[in-house]
Amino acid sequence: MAYDGGRWVLSEWEGVLAMGPLAPDGTDVPPSAEGGEWQASGRTRGRGDLGLTVAALDSSPGAPPEDDVTSDSESEEADDMYTDRNGMCYCTEHRRERCGVCCFDFTVMNNMRRAENRGQTPDYDAVAHASYDAADAEMRAVVQAYAAEGGSGTLELGGDTYKPITWDELRELRGAPATGRTLEVRVQELVPFLRVTCECKDRKGKVRTIAFYSSRAPDGLRQGCVLRWRNPHYHWFMGGQEGARVEDDDLQSITCSSE
Repeated sequence: MAYDGGRWVLSEWEGVLAMGPLAPDGTDVPPSAEGGEWQASGRTRGRGDLGLTVAALDSSPGAPPEDDVTSDSESEEADDMYTDRNGMCYCTEHRRERCGVCCFDFTVMNNMRRAENRGQTPDYDAVAHASYDAADAEMRAVVQAYAAEGGSGTLELGGDTYKPITWDELRELRGAPATGRTLEVRVQELVPFLRVTCECKDRKGKVRTIAFYSSRAPDGLRQGCVLRWRNPHYHWFMGGQEGARVEDDDLQSITCSSE
């Protein structure tokens, strides 16, 4: 397993992920710094994510409830961690307890804080182990879903690799590739033309055109499928349409599935 530009990469997955310490900036701490190493078995530790794209299994609790939202005087915000007035911790950017993009996991800490806020004296070891067991179960579910979808080889969890991008956000880049982002759209209609062309709708409901100037269309492309394109780029067509133009070099970054 390795940390590669904002994502955890696990090759030939066997068993449950165990994470070592992380530096405050979210990068892994070299073994010489704290005497630890990344391992491929054991329990999930530290601030890892499990925010996964496989079968949409991101179970992060997300932002705190409205009654937990506080003013600046009642909360603290560091570069990468937000703490509300109840002492609950979330990633600063997305307000998630467990975030796949930021690679943070505050679950154990927050579970202990919840018990303390209820006036209980928690059994810290028991709370920690229960949280680890829940994380282990989630990881096993992810691996099973990955295998069921025909996945093999490297499984990437979290990181900006799977951070979605909308048509409008992609358009703002003015043709530059959205490195580390994924365009996820549903194919609404296949348009008969000299080349494969389709109308695709993103999660915001915006419909744009994708035209394949490649030697072939991606496997599984059909009406109703979900097309995911890693590192996409926007294109303005001569006929006035907007969307994306796919070349042969882009095909390796595109997948099509039923969901």
